[in-house]
Amino acid sequence: MTKKKFKVKNQQTPIPPVDGLTLNIVEQNIEKLRELFPDAFAEASDEHGPRWKVDIDSLREILGEYVEDKPERYSFNWNGKARARRIAQTPSTGTLRPCPEESVNWDTTQNIFIEGDNLEVLKLLQKSYHKKVKMIYIDPPYNTGKEFIYPDKFADNLGTYLKYTGQVDEEGLKLSANAETSGRYHTNWLNMMLPRLKLARNLLRDDGVIFISIDDVEIANLRKLCDEIFDEENRLSDLVWDLGSGTAAGHFTRAHEYILVLAKNKNTLTNFKYNGTAEIISERAVKKISRGNPASRISFPAGIEFEGDNAIFSGTFGRSEKITVIDGPMVFEKGRLASSVTIEAGWAMRNQILSWLEGKETYDTKGQRVSRFYFSKKGVLQYEKERGFINPPSVLRQIASTKRGSEDIVSLFGGKVLDFPKPVALLQYLVQLICDSEDIILDFFSGSCTSAESVLLHNTETEASVKFVCVQLPEPCDQSSDTGKTALEYGFATIAEIGKERIRRVIKKIEGEQAEKVKEAKGRLDGMGEEVQDLDLGFKVFKLDASNIKPWDADFDNLEAELFNAVENIKPDRSEADVLYELLLKYGLDLAVPIEERKIESKTVYIIGAGALVVCLADKISLKVVEGIAALKDELKPEVMRVVFKDAGFADDVVKTNTVQILRQAGIDDVKSL
Repeated sequence: MTKKKFKVKNQQTPIPPVDGLTLNIVEQNIEKLRELFPDAFAEASDEHGPRWKVDIDSLREILGEYVEDKPERYSFNWNGKARARRIAQTPSTGTLRPCPEESVNWDTTQNIFIEGDNLEVLKLLQKSYHKKVKMIYIDPPYNTGKEFIYPDKFADNLGTYLKYTGQVDEEGLKLSANAETSGRYHTNWLNMMLPRLKLARNLLRDDGVIFISIDDVEIANLRKLCDEIFDEENRLSDLVWDLGSGTAAGHFTRAHEYILVLAKNKNTLTNFKYNGTAEIISERAVKKISRGNPASRISFPAGIEFEGDNAIFSGTFGRSEKITVIDGPMVFEKGRLASSVTIEAGWAMRNQILSWLEGKETYDTKGQRVSRFYFSKKGVLQYEKERGFINPPSVLRQIASTKRGSEDIVSLFGGKVLDFPKPVALLQYLVQLICDSEDIILDFFSGSCTSAESVLLHNTETEASVKFVCVQLPEPCDQSSDTGKTALEYGFATIAEIGKERIRRVIKKIEGEQAEKVKEAKGRLDGMGEEVQDLDLGFKVFKLDASNIKPWDADFDNLEAELFNAVENIKPDRSEADVLYELLLKYGLDLAVPIEERKIESKTVYIIGAGALVVCLADKISLKVVEGIAALKDELKPEVMRVVFKDAGFADDVVKTNTVQILRQAGIDDVKSL
């Protein structure tokens, strides 16, 4: 078969540029509204060209009596609220730069740590993690007037962050504590929280849950804000966390904090479940589980004979007959125990019955495995189901205290490098209530990364594969200390540095504790010829920065023309890896997606997601390289393959002009350039 020859065309490259925008939430919402009310839209033109715009009068007519136009109505407003909403809807022009040197097990891990302003980071994650997060936990600033740092300029949030971190000239930037004497004390805090919570909600799965720690200062405002963003009907509870001890606060000793719990859609939630130890779960919840259920209608596997010492059992499984147990009947119907059993005998005889039942495969009528049998004080045989469902109490007692949180830190670092961290036990309890094996947890006020440690310990203890995404501002550590050495003296300049080091130390600790156990498990499983799935003891570090592509910074409104006219669009200090991960964000791919590197005609080609995206950022790309990429379509057989090149990377105009035709012949229509 001869290869088709292409004529050289005297025209500009047909390869369109990559869209440099993050998810445009406004356009997405407008499109949803137009699907519902197409006759409330009119086509109009502005400086951006033709587009659909809302005809407010028509929409009012359609909605009729459902339009609220009374000047006096119940609402929650403050100065700057409308602007805070707009900030949430403004796309980000930033990117996340990979830092393998600060990471652990970069090539295999699916855990993520991002250093940066969480507002910009949440915008960047809108495509890649849209409706993928099962649980969000955040411990935001409590607005005590000390720890809440609020920039006074928001014209460019990314620019503000770059100044804050010293990446650009900080002239003109003022950062100050949100003092209680400020006339905008609560307003500043609400303007900070609103856009972050709106963006966070987009990332939750339909059955997702968010937990928010808070104290008395902003609890009332946070309730109202969350009721507005998540809908009041989805507020599951305002948990009261018993701190175990307290501090003087006015006329009372403050011995509790709150954890607000909200669902994305509570109608999609199943019951919470718990599979941990009594020291994690509260005393009341333990009693709830231990109460169990009467042992009625328990099914046993076929073939078991109900016989035992001292004729405790008689008869054969499957017979519809009464089976006498001491002084009480045990009735089986079609192989099921049809009634509870009361034993009029001493504890010794009961223990014989429990001993006989131990290890038997038993299930209740809903198919849930029975983990154990026991007798109540009244002598009723009862059972406890495996991973039984519970209704957690709204008051969390005997879980962990703030003192325990400090002890967790000291045990890892040898000193108190951070004040008031949340205890691992508290977060581990919440994780076990919500998450199944492959779920994702997001914490975008991650501090010292208690949430990351909780996930790692949860996976170690339950053999789950829950993944974390932690986000933390590189906020300078408090350089004063009443208890000894400062964080700086321990070697930490920012809270983000503490968080990363904590994850590293937890990983090292788990590796040491699990080494022998993992070795034994591997030897046993390998001998059976089965694949061993290791714990994910690693994390990828990313840092927020300005885009790697020059035109995306230069003139965002004129992106297409700028990309076409530029000769070299990638900034000189940026690597191929930097550009590659920016592309993942633009295409909405997970930051932990598998990436394979191949050489085609000595040029590096990145294959992402088993061929969902193919990227070549090399220089002097030849037609042979393009043909090699085209051949990947038949080899990998992805449902859709997208290919991206560097605009200035082609060997000459012949290659640039004919690349699209070669790839189109292979069934690849989505081809773009940087």
